Amino acid sequence: MEGSIRRHCAIGILLAALAFAGSAQLSAQDAIPAHWQRVLIPDGETVYDTVNHVTWLADGNLAAQGVPGTLNFRFGLPVCPDLTKEPTEPCVNPSGSMSYPSAVAWVAGMNAANYLGHDTWQLPTAPHKDSGCSGTGPKPNRNSFAFGCKKNALGFLYYDALGFTAPDTAIPIPPNTVGPFSNFQPNTYWSGSGGGNPSSLACTIANFNFASGAQGGGCGGDFADVLPMIDGEEDGVSIPPGSKLYVNKDGTVYDPGTKKTWLGDANLAANWLPGSTLGEFDTLGLPRCKTAPDTTPCVALDGSMNYESAQQLIKNMNAYDNGPGISRGYLLQHKWKLPPLEASCPTYGCGGDRNPMGNLYYDQLHFTAGTPVVPVPDIAVGPFNHLVPFPYWECLADAIQDACETADPAPNFEWGFSFGDGFLGTARLTADHFVTAYYVGCDPDQSWCQTISFPPITATEDALSSLELSATASSGLAVSFTSMTSKVCTVSGNTASLKFPGICTIEASQAGNDSFESALPVQQTFTVNHAVQTITFPPIPTQKVGAKVHLRATASSGLKVTFSGVTPLVVSPSYIVPVCIVSSESAEFLKIGTCAITAHQAGTDVYAPAPDVERSVGVGP
Repeated sequence: MEGSIRRHCAIGILLAALAFAGSAQLSAQDAIPAHWQRVLIPDGETVYDTVNHVTWLADGNLAAQGVPGTLNFRFGLPVCPDLTKEPTEPCVNPSGSMSYPSAVAWVAGMNAANYLGHDTWQLPTAPHKDSGCSGTGPKPNRNSFAFGCKKNALGFLYYDALGFTAPDTAIPIPPNTVGPFSNFQPNTYWSGSGGGNPSSLACTIANFNFASGAQGGGCGGDFADVLPMIDGEEDGVSIPPGSKLYVNKDGTVYDPGTKKTWLGDANLAANWLPGSTLGEFDTLGLPRCKTAPDTTPCVALDGSMNYESAQQLIKNMNAYDNGPGISRGYLLQHKWKLPPLEASCPTYGCGGDRNPMGNLYYDQLHFTAGTPVVPVPDIAVGPFNHLVPFPYWECLADAIQDACETADPAPNFEWGFSFGDGFLGTARLTADHFVTAYYVGCDPDQSWCQTISFPPITATEDALSSLELSATASSGLAVSFTSMTSKVCTVSGNTASLKFPGICTIEASQAGNDSFESALPVQQTFTVNHAVQTITFPPIPTQKVGAKVHLRATASSGLKVTFSGVTPLVVSPSYIVPVCIVSSESAEFLKIGTCAITAHQAGTDVYAPAPDVERSVGVGP
């Protein structure tokens, strides 16, 4: 029981520490159901997943954390250059995010440093296909795309272990006031202009990111936020001279620098409309997304939406019904639109009329490139710390325990899972996602861990035979065996019955007890050959010309034996009579000489062909 007591004590210490955390931490922690304690075991610096048998970093953004006595903690990777410069080598941004090649290099640095005593750290993996996913995506992995994907490593944490639903926000982004605006999101905002990403014909919608001040291009299926605007001042409103940003009575904000009037709520789509009769789950007529992407325009719970939905939201704002005898339009305005953004703008620092959103960010609110408008708080989620509500890098593999595959099915793209809304999708390798890592198995230094030793099966095995299995657990507990290929082999106790030729895979497992967690199952795979058979064909005594005998032979398999001899008699003006003729199971002897008779058994899908057996029969007068 020592291991069990120690484990629950560690959990109690963690929860006690959280009780003294800040209010932001408590709000996030309160959202986590207690059942994570049944599948996740924290140990300060790591968290063990007892279902998938992998050990995670407890720090969800280790790359951004400092080490005492040092300036950074990047496993040999430098800090990325200023955001106005394109990195040429692997690097880590001050926020902890990085490109996919940098993430690979960062994990390699962890292993080179033998971090926490382990050199098998890897990026989390996502499956080729997850039939439980609720959305569709690009081929060939369209079932592993959208909300609800649970077979990928991070998806299991989000949905099953931590118990979140999607669309949802694992790490709440509270309403934030920035200047005269509220609810700004550290996310990308749609524009109404094209010319975004020239390298992809499908990603040509310009956008602006309020987390970094970067202008870029988005794909229409991406989910981004919406900040609507009107050209010019509101009708009849007199703006005081020298105003910077002027807040109107209806909550809109006028920017005299660009002569644009903005909606004061930078995430209206995530906030219910007072007095709305459109239904509990509707905002301005758009339903909440149930999958991503839905077949009709919709808004995710965090207020983000795809481009088609953004366009429909603007239409609904302009057509908003204020009641009989009152002009249509949200806030009595019917000229709402998505802001323009010139593609010729530099990536960073562009404001003015060419980029009205950039003008808000740089000129009016005085942010510098890379400064998050909404700081991401240090939040504890379950047993994890420093998780951020943005995508984390993942990579394709067959299972959570497998290493990343080298072949990328979609060139220049890799998988990412967002802890902001539970979405599994893809992003360009140059995107800046966050990184976490795990190693397969349990830390043997923990008293509650156990491992299985299951030696490879190297001997040649034949169908219709049996094999005694042997494996041991470091805990001393009995190991169980299961066939993963029941058509080829079955298991009863410690005995494997080999039924059919093919590949047999047997898994050794140990379920654990009060003192030990279950062990990481170990599989051994070996080839089962066709069963061997032999023919018994007794010798045939000397025969006389004209005699006929019945041939008898048996196969050890019990299968029928066939016979062959000299070719049958050929009738022609000058034919040659053979010594004997074999037909079916009889032989007829026609002239003096030696007759050769061969017994055959061709085999089946279970049995291999038997070696032929030949008998020579002397024929006399």
